[in-house]
Amino acid sequence: MLGVKFDTKLLMSSAATEIYVQAGLRLRTLLRGQHFFSIAALVRLYKSQVLSFLEKATPALYHAPDFFLAPVDNIQRQFLSELSVSELEAVEKYCLAPLSTRRDIAMLGLIHRVVLGDTPPQFSEYIRPATFVSFPRGLRHACGRHTRQLHDPMDGTQINMVTRSVLGLVYVYNLLPQHVVDCTSVSAFQKKLQGGAKAAARAGHEWWGELLRSGVKFLSVYLWELLEIIVHALLVAAVQNAPSQLGGNLAGSLGSALLKSLDYDQIHYDVGNGLQLAGVWTGWQLGRLGNSTEWFGNMLAGQMEHEVPDVSNALDQAFGVQHPTDKFGKAVKQTLDSETEVITDTLAQVVENTTNELSEGVDEFAHNMSLAFGGLGSAFDGLFAGAESALRDAGAEQN
Repeated sequence: MLGVKFDTKLLMSSAATEIYVQAGLRLRTLLRGQHFFSIAALVRLYKSQVLSFLEKATPALYHAPDFFLAPVDNIQRQFLSELSVSELEAVEKYCLAPLSTRRDIAMLGLIHRVVLGDTPPQFSEYIRPATFVSFPRGLRHACGRHTRQLHDPMDGTQINMVTRSVLGLVYVYNLLPQHVVDCTSVSAFQKKLQGGAKAAARAGHEWWGELLRSGVKFLSVYLWELLEIIVHALLVAAVQNAPSQLGGNLAGSLGSALLKSLDYDQIHYDVGNGLQLAGVWTGWQLGRLGNSTEWFGNMLAGQMEHEVPDVSNALDQAFGVQHPTDKFGKAVKQTLDSETEVITDTLAQVVENTTNELSEGVDEFAHNMSLAFGGLGSAFDGLFAGAESALRDAGAEQN
């Protein structure tokens, strides 16, 4: 009745084999006339005659082991190979992502449909809002999570089949950026997911096809996100840890905050308040932890100028001079605003210069980050020295 063969062990091997055989026949029929059509026309025919057949059983096959799904996935690879089209070109030019990625997008779309309340109530028994916020499976701080958190049923006691199912994608959904889960329609939501895969592909990451599963699920701390957290948190933590008199040695207190923050296992405990103030820039221009550090360094150097307002606002808030009314406060704010641009430019140069010293090993991450931040001391010295000078000058004028 459903058109899909189910076996008692739910391995779905029979269903996958049947779909592979039938899709293979359709593909061979299509390719017989490939010399009479353009590549774009062949892709359209493939989508209507083959892809639609391959994807009709996605909900039933999603939990199947990769071993049984590999022949099904090879159908599209064979089609692209016959056309001499790469997977990157297929997703960029023809919106034809790998079948595994399309399955992830489809099932995440189902979860989002449940969140939007557009499914039968039975789905809500398994996919429902979280009753309390807890993040036992990642380093990402609460401020990095979106506001539509779902109850994660995976506690380590389930069999692999359940982990591979849509229930295992709940954790992935909880890690998506806020602007993605804020979509008011499933089509817009899935379009942004595909855009994320495209961005990862353009960045040259080999794992882009697995972005919505292993890329997000198992490596939920990203290099760009972590660096931004550290930079913002250091600025705030340095001031918070300073002596009660702001005229003290702020640069000295920065040293201890820097050392604490470089221990990334404890970052959200040591400078948690700074994280709350900093916020997290989440998007799809994220470098996976320990991967492509050269690309990360170049990207950071090119985009650091956009961080100037955020850094300046964090400093203004830490000093309590967001909206100064007296001469003292205005003097401090003016100095902070002028020095912030200098320090962000310097920071970009530091990271760019140390990019070649970074390796791709995840195990060496702490050491690599130490190298990257090793030159920041002098960069921050100018900022805090200028702030202290402004404080002293303003205080002297008041006296």
